[in-house]
Order: sequence, then structure tokens, then C-alpha cells
Amino acid sequence: MGSSAVTGLPTSQYVVSNTGNAPLIIDSVLFMDPHFELLDSLPIVISNNYSRSINIRYTGTVEGNYSTTMQIYSNDPNNELKNVTLSCHRYEPN
Repeated sequence: MGSSAVTGLPTSQYVVSNTGNAPLIIDSVLFMDPHFELLDSLPIVISNNYSRSINIRYTGTVEGNYSTTMQIYSNDPNNELKNVTLSCHRYEPN
């Protein structure tokens, strides 16, 4: 998610692709750190052979480096759970 001042609310996009033959339905997105959050409403439906960005925000206000695991749960029969590592750096502005 890059580097941002602690006075802002950084957002980032993560692209989810559906290479299957049926719509992909994302039912749940969980973060191991409560300062990360999903900005999109669930469920998220992605048509077959399409991609879509999901929007993520970091709300922590303390300087430092942060990372978490984002868990994406879907109806994918081969990968019901997808773990994604997210990280960001927060700094005090001058």
C-alpha cells in the first residue's frame, strides 16, 4: 500500500481475477489487523473471465511499518480461501 502520512487515510486496490467458467462470488474479506478494512460492499460478484479491483484502506495513525494477511473467501471450488499479504508505511509529516 506504499507510504503515507499518519494524517491521511491511504487506500489501495487489489485486483481479483476470475479465470473460471462461472461467476466468482466473494462472500467475505477478513484482515488479521483491524486497522485494515475493505471499502466495497459484499458480496462481490465477478463474471467469468473478468477482473475487478477491490478497495482497501488503512486507518492506523501511528508512525511505523505495518503488514497483515487479507483473507478472501469465495465460491472457488479449488481456492475457497486466498491469503494475501498487505503492507504499508506510515510517517509523521513535517
